[in-house]
Amino acid sequence: MGSHRKGDSRTRRFTKKTLAFIVPLALLVSMMLSNAPIALAQDSTASPTADPSSIPTDQPTAEPTLAPSASDAPSTDASSPTDSPSATDASPAPAPDTSSAAVPSDTSSAPAPSDTTSPAVVNSASLIVQTVAGLTDTDVADAIAAGGGTEVSSIPALRLHVVNVDAATVAASLAEYRADPRVQSVDRDRTRDAEATPNDPSYPDQWALPQIGWDQAYGSTTISGISTIAVLDTGVQSGDVPAGPGWSAFGTDPNIDPNGHGTWIASIAGATTDNGQGIAGVGFDGINIMPVQVLDATGTGQDSDIIAGLVWAADHGANVAVMAFSNSGYSNALQDAVNYAWSHGMVVVAAAGNDGGSSPNYPAGDARVVGVGATDQTDALWSGSNSSAAVFITAPGVGIRADDTIANTVSVTGTSASAAIVAGSAAQLIAVDPSASPGVIVGRLARNADPDGGVGNGRVNL
Repeated sequence: MGSHRKGDSRTRRFTKKTLAFIVPLALLVSMMLSNAPIALAQDSTASPTADPSSIPTDQPTAEPTLAPSASDAPSTDASSPTDSPSATDASPAPAPDTSSAAVPSDTSSAPAPSDTTSPAVVNSASLIVQTVAGLTDTDVADAIAAGGGTEVSSIPALRLHVVNVDAATVAASLAEYRADPRVQSVDRDRTRDAEATPNDPSYPDQWALPQIGWDQAYGSTTISGISTIAVLDTGVQSGDVPAGPGWSAFGTDPNIDPNGHGTWIASIAGATTDNGQGIAGVGFDGINIMPVQVLDATGTGQDSDIIAGLVWAADHGANVAVMAFSNSGYSNALQDAVNYAWSHGMVVVAAAGNDGGSSPNYPAGDARVVGVGATDQTDALWSGSNSSAAVFITAPGVGIRADDTIANTVSVTGTSASAAIVAGSAAQLIAVDPSASPGVIVGRLARNADPDGGVGNGRVNL
């Protein structure tokens, strides 16, 4: 009995000790198990990541301005150029020339990431920023970033950088760049369009050639060298045009012309003569064509592509450049490219525009550019031709025969055709005297001109 009670006492003491240890442990385990679902619930409702911003478009169309201005505000002029002048249209819609085959005017933004919140699309605007000389790559990158820009491409020879900025804050970006001592100039990357369209495929004669004295020069002129015309346009595609290697802003074949405008310009200026096909070019001997594709299939292009094409042509030995496109907005960067071409011995010719107005268009209005207006069969200024001070000389521009891309000939009307005639005339003068400087060639164009047309130095004459 005593033994049994003593054992019971030890058992009770052991039981109490055990319970004293187990109960707190059980409580602790219970608390841990009860908290676990709370932690899991918190993890399952963690804050989502921020919605990605939509991707801006890379190559929007910049709004043109009417003239150089300090503010460079977008133009509110509703009369955008079109491409439908005709020989009988007394008031053609304004149509800028086609040498900027830049990017199609696409203001639609890239697809936004798939997200149920559908974040707003951010559009971008394109600017051309010229930095001052002597900056390091880091300095240039910092300057571009300071204005909110992202570099798309560059033209090192002119220290030009094509940048995209948010379209909603483009005015602020322009102001920031203009105030930055590391930036020499900044321009909108404007779009320029072609200045001629075919109007009468049955027009039978090349009346313009005898009008400018071509028939007297042909066969009686001694050629001393080869003259190369860079046709900055939609490409050149014709078996009747002596086109050699070229360059494309779009990475495509510049000897393919998806529009036709570039082929018309090239053939008027320098189609092969006396070969039994197509038309006779104004430049009839010793002429090569360099296709420089800066306008797209719609006949439009942006300054950044035009500038790159002009610099490329100058670096590759072109003697003449023809830019048969225009826009009312002035660009410092485009003027710098013209200066570069001139310093490399190039005569630069541009169409004055088909708006029938008296305000200058560009690049025809730029310094060192031969701006060309259009005359009709009576040597009167064509009603659709621009007649501003930018017109240095005129040339026939109504019903001008040209080769098409499909081995046909068409009739072209507009200052584009006139610019091609002057470019061919300048190239022929260079082929006769290859050592003549651009200034000498331009002076000869002016002195040889007949006093017709009512503007500039008169109508071109070989």
